[in-house]
Amino acid sequence: PLRRTAPRTMRRLRAAGFNRLVMLTGDRAEPAREVAAVLGLDEVYANQSPADKVAAVRAERERAVTVMVGDGVNDAPALKAAHIGIAMGGRGTDVAREAAALVLVDDDFASIVHGIRMGRGIFDNMRKAMAYIFAVHIPIVGLSMIPLLLGWPAIFAPVHIVFLEMIINP
Repeated sequence: PLRRTAPRTMRRLRAAGFNRLVMLTGDRAEPAREVAAVLGLDEVYANQSPADKVAAVRAERERAVTVMVGDGVNDAPALKAAHIGIAMGGRGTDVAREAAALVLVDDDFASIVHGIRMGRGIFDNMRKAMAYIFAVHIPIVGLSMIPLLLGWPAIFAPVHIVFLEMIINP
């Protein structure tokens, strides 16, 4: 199944803005290269110790937002050091799940792409909601405060503001 879904997942990750995808693994070089070939990764760092992984993540943190995906005890320090640590929930260790910011329940790498899409949609909706709230409430605050600051009579009584809020925010 990895050979079937991996190329599409990697294309989607790149399309989502993941410009540099690197494999850091404690495994031997030959199996790591085989998995990297299936995934379509160019850069593979094999035989990495937990300290090597942390050093690599910290170095990359200086240049870009880093995401670390792991499942083992040896991945936990790097999961913690990354901006976003993602642990495999099914086959991952308790230590990795505790260290990670996110846990993939289904252990499917493609779920990351789905999560990114959902997260960006939520972020866009929150941005739109905040823009709406400011666009509506700034004029009300202005019409309530400016006359008072200038010594003019109030335009809105408290009951008017409550009425506006009931109409604007049902």
